[in-house]
Amino acid sequence: MKIFVSWSKPLSQSIAESFGAWVPKVIQECRDPYVSSDTDKGEAWFQTITTQLRESKVGIVFITPQNVREEWIHLESGAIYAALDKRLCPILVGLKKTDYDGPLRNIQMTELDDKPDMLKLMKTLNKNCDTPLDDAVLEDSFDRWWPDLETAVAQAFADNPETAPVSTRSEAEKIDEILLMVRNLNVRVSGAGESAPDGDSKRDAKSISNDRRLREERDEQDMAEFIATQRGKFVLENGEVIGRVVRVRKRGDDFRVQVRSLRNSDSEDSPASWVASASELELSEVPF
Repeated sequence: MKIFVSWSKPLSQSIAESFGAWVPKVIQECRDPYVSSDTDKGEAWFQTITTQLRESKVGIVFITPQNVREEWIHLESGAIYAALDKRLCPILVGLKKTDYDGPLRNIQMTELDDKPDMLKLMKTLNKNCDTPLDDAVLEDSFDRWWPDLETAVAQAFADNPETAPVSTRSEAEKIDEILLMVRNLNVRVSGAGESAPDGDSKRDAKSISNDRRLREERDEQDMAEFIATQRGKFVLENGEVIGRVVRVRKRGDDFRVQVRSLRNSDSEDSPASWVASASELELSEVPF
């Protein structure tokens, strides 16, 4: 039985490769699993996973704190989920089930550092084999090879210290900085080149900070209402995910939304983002 293994970011890749080498030792029928590539995510990516998914029975995806927000790993998971008749098994690395609140949250998850939980996963894989092992045989094999996986995982953590995703300034923060610079510039111009008093600058900064906080609160409220009433923030076209809603503005009974494209194309027909009315869009709660 062939297994499709998905990953994103170095730690996830290292553990995925170790798992791919380990699982055939426990269940011999699970030989030659396919460990996906993290490159060429355009046309070649779809062709490659389509070919591999035709030959696979079960999909495994490794989710870490670093890749938990990655759009591509969720898109690949969606492709696996759809192609393999929902036989997708997410494995959490450095995360607990209670910590995960992504689009795969309704799928049964496994914690990598939980041995009994991993045994349940192996029993699931075993049930999908053409010739399943007896439970007693499987459990003996699992116990025999479990220390090898633990050692490989520990080495993966040592070789790839997990770091949080690189944080970038939000658009709101950039706008606030520009507003503060313009206000200070206006004060200097009106004062014939004199610098603005420190007290005025501080009041301006505090006012902008309050404005930003209010905008953020409104954004959160609008997004929460949008998700609650529209049942999803992934945009579909002919059954294919083409974008994700990243910003929402309430307009009467409808919403104006900014959609970020998930297509890998630089053509004018596939803009990086666009604005639309929510009532015009076909939406999904999950990215597939």
